[in-house]
This record gives sequence, structure tokens and C-alpha cells, in this order.
Amino acid sequence: MAFRIRKRLSDICVAHRLPGHEGKCKFLHGHNYFIYITLEADELNEMGFVVDFKDVKKFQEVVDVWDHSLLLWEKDPFSHFFPKSLYSLSDTSPHVIEFASILQKIFLVPFIPTVENMSQHLYEKAVGFFSKFEKVRVVSVEMYETSDASCEYTYTPIFEEGKE
Repeated sequence: MAFRIRKRLSDICVAHRLPGHEGKCKFLHGHNYFIYITLEADELNEMGFVVDFKDVKKFQEVVDVWDHSLLLWEKDPFSHFFPKSLYSLSDTSPHVIEFASILQKIFLVPFIPTVENMSQHLYEKAVGFFSKFEKVRVVSVEMYETSDASCEYTYTPIFEEGKE
């Protein structure tokens, strides 16, 4: 038996595009994502929690990096319009400085930014974030792209035959 908690994090607004998609998703567009994280433990801590919800809420800081940003796959041809580094912008005129500030919210990611890949990425971030809490496991990260379309990434261990 295990205790499970689930927390809805604050919504984030993210733009992306899906290169190679045959429909409208090949164009730049965005979503107001909402995210649930589920944690579990076999035993409660000394305060009677799996994890205090105030500590779960701190994971929002990790998620907020993507808020009001543009996610592009690093191999997307469109990504070549953006410098890999702000240091490559040597002009210090006001319009270049403003452009540089906008670039801080453009992320080139090693995956096509589908809700499935984004959920997996946040799950992996959550595993690292919650590793400081003893005996707590990240069960899943569920990310809603719309009110009726989501992906829940759940780690499922693969058992070798004959082993448990």
C-alpha cells in the first residue's frame, strides 16, 4: 500500500510548433497548459505527509521557466533564426537589447515539443527535484494542452522475466 498525493500547479502559457506535422500544428501556436504532479510514499514522514504541499508547490519554479516562452525543437529549421547564445549579439542598440531579452524565453529543446515529450521532460525534472525527500517517488506528471486533451507520463519499471 502507498499514500498518493496530487497537486495542480499554476497554469503556464507556452508557444511551440511541430515541424513535419501535416495539420495546423506545424505553425507557431500556443496553449495554456495546466499540470498535475502525483507523488507517493509507502510511509508518511514524521509530520504525517507524503510531502508537504507547500514543498510540492515549489516545483512550480521549475515549471515557470517555460511560462510565456517559445519551445522549439533544436533540429527545427525555424530554430536557425535564433542565435545559440546571447553572447553572439554584439550590437548594444536598444532594439538589439530588447531582442536579446526576448531570446531569454526561447528554448531550443532536444525533443519535438509535443505534450507527450514535454510531460516526460517535466517528469524527469520532478524526479531530480523531489529526490531530496526520502522514500518519495514521482508517480506521474500530467499535462493538459486543452481542457479535454492531456498526456500523463508515468514511469513504469520493466521487470525482467523471473525477477520482481
